[in-house]
Amino acid sequence: MRQGKQLYKKPTDISVTDVLDNQELAHSNQCYQEHINWNREVLKQELDLNEEDIIDIPALFQDDGDGRAETFFPNMVNMIVLKQHLAIPKPFGPQVNAQCQFEVYVREVLEPLGLVCHFIDDGNPYFRGGGEIHCGTNTSRQPFAQKW
Repeated sequence: MRQGKQLYKKPTDISVTDVLDNQELAHSNQCYQEHINWNREVLKQELDLNEEDIIDIPALFQDDGDGRAETFFPNMVNMIVLKQHLAIPKPFGPQVNAQCQFEVYVREVLEPLGLVCHFIDDGNPYFRGGGEIHCGTNTSRQPFAQKW
């Protein structure tokens, strides 16, 4: 994961095995998942959504040193939606047959909805600074006509 990338002038390459063996990372993500689940339930209630209305996007977080979550790899959910085109932070996830498996999964769940996925390397301009594509872009929007 994160092959060829740097953060704080250090390589960030890490194997999937090292991620899975990192008990501190696992424990932190279990705690963060509890917050995500709570927010998910609030959104379902407030927006009258069902579980099938929600599309899960892979994400992993780490403690920022102050007890807050920061993204472990570029956070794909922080994309920009431009009609049917999605500008998605390139996650640099695990590779199988030279394909990022996070990108493969996201394409599989979003493209059947008529969306076009564009994965963009935002590592240097945004991710290294604690942000993503949406932090450095601005777009005019119109609300969806249908319930989202």
